[in-house]
Amino acid sequence: MTTDHLRFSQDGYFTHKFEALSALEKIRNICENMAKTAFPQQFTSLDNYHLIDIDSKEHDDFQYQIFTKLNDKKLHHQFVSQNLDFFISLFGPDIDIQTQTYIRIARPGKQLDNIGMHRDIDYGNSAYEISLSLPLINQNPGCGLSIIPKSHLFIDQQTQQFNREDVERGDTKNEMGFLYAPKRLTGIKKEQEKCICLPFGSGLGFTLGLIHGQEENTSNMTRWSIDFRIKNSFHPVNKNLKHDYYTRFNQGVLTELAKKFYQINPDEFNFLTNIVK
Repeated sequence: MTTDHLRFSQDGYFTHKFEALSALEKIRNICENMAKTAFPQQFTSLDNYHLIDIDSKEHDDFQYQIFTKLNDKKLHHQFVSQNLDFFISLFGPDIDIQTQTYIRIARPGKQLDNIGMHRDIDYGNSAYEISLSLPLINQNPGCGLSIIPKSHLFIDQQTQQFNREDVERGDTKNEMGFLYAPKRLTGIKKEQEKCICLPFGSGLGFTLGLIHGQEENTSNMTRWSIDFRIKNSFHPVNKNLKHDYYTRFNQGVLTELAKKFYQINPDEFNFLTNIVK
């Protein structure tokens, strides 16, 4: 068991330095080039994005443009493909990947740029999935995502639901992963949180039962990152999850052989249970 796997099994999260970064570099380049085009007189670098003088609507519109561009390219799928051995070591050879990736642009002191501390299992995902966050810049202290180690083991975690003023159900910000009716976790203490600040090329992964998020970026730089979810193809998902939320990404040899067998012997399939067709 590697150090990554050991921490993951004990604390519910891991950090990992990835070897193949060309797809992630393409993602970063797209963000930089789009910012240069949108703000030619003001943009200097991703980490100084917050110095650009724009209002909240201009920021949200720009973030949605990047979100659309990245998901047209599906470069996060390419990233997983380039680092496939690592992901197979976590999930086995049968892997599903979130069809779309989220782009996060969290400026210093802008609370509405963030989602806050939360658990993804409270919003229609399962503990059989992980989320992977990949920074597009070298993160200074206070810039990274926060987690509460071992919080996937908390019992009877209570929440209070409220409506966000800047997100409507089904609007573009909701599409980008912002919650229109978040569930605020109660009883969470600030000293429990651990801010994970990583360099470009490293990633933070965690079970979706882990408490994570960012209330406010307290650094002097804008947090740019992408995140998406991954799971074993045969692990269960919430029945309310959209049918196209995941894309079948990789298939093991044994699964391929079994599918061929049951295609020509369909009656045999009826004797099996808990099988993804």
